[in-house]
Amino acid sequence: MEPVWELLLTDELLMGLCGFNAYQVNNGSCERGTKLRKTPMPEVRGVLCVDTLAKQIVKITPRRLENFFNHCIQRLAKARVFPKYIHAACDTTLYETTDQYEGCGSVLRERKVKARGYRKSGELKAVKVMLYGWKIWAIYEIQTGIPLAIKIDTIEKPDNQHILAVLEQAKENVKQSSVIRSLVEDRAFLDGKSLYAIDQQGIEFVIPLKSNMGATRDARVLALEAPCSMESTREVTVRQGYGKKKFDEKVLTTLVGVPGLLSCDWFNPEGSEANTVIIGYGVIRFFWSRPDLVGTDSALHKRGGY
Repeated sequence: MEPVWELLLTDELLMGLCGFNAYQVNNGSCERGTKLRKTPMPEVRGVLCVDTLAKQIVKITPRRLENFFNHCIQRLAKARVFPKYIHAACDTTLYETTDQYEGCGSVLRERKVKARGYRKSGELKAVKVMLYGWKIWAIYEIQTGIPLAIKIDTIEKPDNQHILAVLEQAKENVKQSSVIRSLVEDRAFLDGKSLYAIDQQGIEFVIPLKSNMGATRDARVLALEAPCSMESTREVTVRQGYGKKKFDEKVLTTLVGVPGLLSCDWFNPEGSEANTVIIGYGVIRFFWSRPDLVGTDSALHKRGGY
């Protein structure tokens, strides 16, 4: 909450829109607590205490937060803050609370903590802990980093549950000035049914594949043996190790396009539950990022027309 004091509570223009005047911004809206201060008074005090604002924010329901945020994004789109064609990314964030928070969810997760007893120095022990709170879905505009839409639900919900809903809200928020052309997703959103629905909207998607999937193994074989329609190489310097043992290593990464990958049978309107022995949903273009041609990172790129 501290940035709120610097960016909002001490800004005369923004506080003026909320009904406060310049004197209240500089000296506060009341004298409560001034005699108990043990540190010097700041030059600009701000209209409200950060703690007071925090106590009121937690009373707002998730639906009202969503509506408020989405309306703010619509105002930004109306002012043409975003580019005409948007390349976006989707991610989720956990917001942990205590079990006393009304309406929050709970989920059992594994965390690594410092171990006691007869263990090696610095060794971590995996323990299961119960987390309480909320999960926030957000779609970001990659160039500016500004979220285009959010969705709030309880913490135990799977990541791919609200991907289509938050994408639809993002399209609605920016429709006055922009169009979403592409979407980058994390492995947690790897669901054939939702990816197929995104593709049907004319949006290109890029998502990493899991190393134990058949499509990943097939693409690696094709990337090493078959002629590639696209190949691009990049050399980056990566820092390895910690402390006195850290060193810089140059890694050569080659991006290879593998057209005609037909082993993604889960990419269809029904997802992995469908009977997809005969595939009739088009060809997948697959890009494999391979450090020194023996890498493990893979990404699925579905683009209309291939």
